[in-house]
Amino acid sequence: MDFEMLDLTFLNLTPPIVTLSDAPTQDVINLINSDNLKPSEKNVLQSLLEVSKAKERAYCSGSELSSFIGSSSETVRKALISMNQKQIFEKMECKTKPGTRRKAFLYRLNKSAIPSGQPTNIQSLNSVEELKSLVNPSDEMFGKVEVLIFKLAVCLEHSHKSDTTSKKAIIYIDDEPVNVLVEASGNNVIAKVRDMRYYVAILRLCLDAMKRRYALHLSGSLDLAAVLKPEFVIAETDILRSMNLDMGTTSRKHAHNAMMRLDSTTYKILSAPKAFMDEFKIKEYFAKVSHFDVRNYAKTVDDRVAYQIELSNSQIQSLYEECKSQDSSLLLQVDHRIYNERNPLAFIFTFFSSSMKLGSINRYTFQSLKDNIAPNMQLRDFKIQLSNLLYKHRLEQWDKNGDKVEYIEWTPDGKVIKIINAKFNGIEVSIPDGETIFVQRDTNYERMTMNKRISSRRITNRISPQSQTNHVPKADDQK
Repeated sequence: MDFEMLDLTFLNLTPPIVTLSDAPTQDVINLINSDNLKPSEKNVLQSLLEVSKAKERAYCSGSELSSFIGSSSETVRKALISMNQKQIFEKMECKTKPGTRRKAFLYRLNKSAIPSGQPTNIQSLNSVEELKSLVNPSDEMFGKVEVLIFKLAVCLEHSHKSDTTSKKAIIYIDDEPVNVLVEASGNNVIAKVRDMRYYVAILRLCLDAMKRRYALHLSGSLDLAAVLKPEFVIAETDILRSMNLDMGTTSRKHAHNAMMRLDSTTYKILSAPKAFMDEFKIKEYFAKVSHFDVRNYAKTVDDRVAYQIELSNSQIQSLYEECKSQDSSLLLQVDHRIYNERNPLAFIFTFFSSSMKLGSINRYTFQSLKDNIAPNMQLRDFKIQLSNLLYKHRLEQWDKNGDKVEYIEWTPDGKVIKIINAKFNGIEVSIPDGETIFVQRDTNYERMTMNKRISSRRITNRISPQSQTNHVPKADDQK
């Protein structure tokens, strides 16, 4: 089945673009060793294998291959054309530059060219069960996140304009510093904090797929090795639907760009307390931690656009343990309201608060809260941004006469709040003295139906706004 014309502008690569897709390394080696290829064609395949591995991404440009081989771009282009004529590569039109109608070409390895006869593209994966929708009307919208990724995600970029490709950051785990190197491979930039909403949606959908596998395993229809297979085929519409987003072209483009940033962004632990290394079974420094690997983005056998996602061994184990116990300590539930939160600070605040025990009151200072949710931000900037966020979501309060009052106090320069009570995304925040910040998750929302009927479970032990009295409506309110 042919691809539709793909938008590959997110790759920032010069055409022609070449990919081995998800072909196993050994199958590519078998193809290189076959008698059907000229030396120049074998060189291109070998260089594609090596460059893809070195740059840790599925797509390469023709110029990258020519540089690796030490030949001209024209030599690579002719070799690709020749292999397309031999049906070793499929040649598909694609877009590589935004705002232009000029067509470019993607060369994608053809499964029928593999001597072993094994399937190499997403259309031939034996995953019929997973190609069915993973989103049911009765599903709740909470996402899932692996605990380690949950702790590292605060290192990501807040600004959507950021073009950072590598940076060092310090996060605090149990008040102990952990030094982290965050890098983006290839021509990509480091993922944004709001990109994490796609990660939690993906992990939740992979969990649902794992539950289906586990059910088949319990019935004797699937062996354990197949249950623990790290690849999942997730329909693009399932991702958007699970996040309650529309299915339009813009939503798909934003999702795809975010997926590619998450795919290319990795964390390396430079130094950390032994307790941290032991807890997450990190055996050595500089070991890479990734969100997931996007192995393919294509049409499936049932003509749905889908992602082929590969998870790490630790993520697979976390999903499997949750299927067995229904209460895995390796996965956290993330509040679904992050899916539609546009403010990066509000997003990461909501993301972070998902780990808080429902109804418990948590105490921070500006410094300790910043260390937890925005470690890369200057303290002064954090105070100003947090103040603006809380003021926007300030709680309405009334005095005993029923008159609306605002128990809000600012610093003399009017930029940092000293006293306020606010609430957003089910989080209540109180600053009573200019220094202490009390945070509480006050409500747990669950998705009941696809039309977003929401039920809530209220918490009686709540943060009490200073001098707060019951609302006594004024005469005007009663009319």
